[in-house]
Amino acid sequence: MRMNLKAKRKELGLTRQQAADKLDITIRAYQYIESGERNPSWKLIHRFEKLFKMPITQLLEISETDLKKTC
Repeated sequence: MRMNLKAKRKELGLTRQQAADKLDITIRAYQYIESGERNPSWKLIHRFEKLFKMPITQLLEISETDLKKTC
């Protein structure tokens, strides 16, 4: 489900650890998000968008409706 996030991370040449460090989260938290086991908080969503320069809906392959459900 989270293939866009993984693909974008690899496109930027980042390891999971490097991405986690740039997002100021633990490697495990990043792994949960990348694997689809957890969704990022609203605060973290903005960091993802800034780091990867893409809307979160494209990175995580979720719809706007799904995103609103996390509120």
